[in-house]
Amino acid sequence: MPWAVRKSGNKWAIYKPDTGEVVGHSTSKKKAQASVRARYAGTHGEFSENIQNMSDFVRKVVLCHELNEIELEELEIEGKIYERVPDSIKDNLSGGIAAAFGIKIRDGKAWVPKGKLEALVELDNEISEEMQFGEVKLFEFDPNSTTNEGRFRVRDPQEFNQDRIWSEDKWGDLKADGVRFIVGVHKETGKPELQAIRFDKTKWLPSDTSKWIKDNNLKRISQGEFK
Repeated sequence: MPWAVRKSGNKWAIYKPDTGEVVGHSTSKKKAQASVRARYAGTHGEFSENIQNMSDFVRKVVLCHELNEIELEELEIEGKIYERVPDSIKDNLSGGIAAAFGIKIRDGKAWVPKGKLEALVELDNEISEEMQFGEVKLFEFDPNSTTNEGRFRVRDPQEFNQDRIWSEDKWGDLKADGVRFIVGVHKETGKPELQAIRFDKTKWLPSDTSKWIKDNNLKRISQGEFK
């Protein structure tokens, strides 16, 4: 068994029985066990990336319900009752999320087992606790991002001629819907170089952005270099 739980002071520790390494803490045994289940569900990729996906999913589902943006629909599938997932969330679902929460697709619509929403909210609380302990680090857009646009700075803008910076929808082999590439003429080389990437937040969740950036071997400048 890769993970187990045990009492540790006034908290419950999640650890690896084979090595004794502690990988997380929770305030209750129930939450610790929920975290272990989430780790097993995260076998489709890095645990932190799956946690990011789950956290984004939970927040969007809860937001839709709280704002009454959708009319709740139910459907019986294989003898069980499912609730419809809003299309805005369905379009961002990954295979890992669908597998972890037992989501099914029928006639182009996504359905989650009734009662799963409560479990997802509980898991989101668990994620927040682990973030407080610094045990899960989630991807964040750059601090100069706007409400509608997530920014990812690759080079310091001071390295470029300020009157020769523009936006492209493609950079080399890189191209994706909802992504803009900020390009400029570098002061030293005199050639066009990539300065930053900007993501449409209506199309890109932090989890999707993180995976895309890693898949394309992109690196950001230090957060401390923002001015």
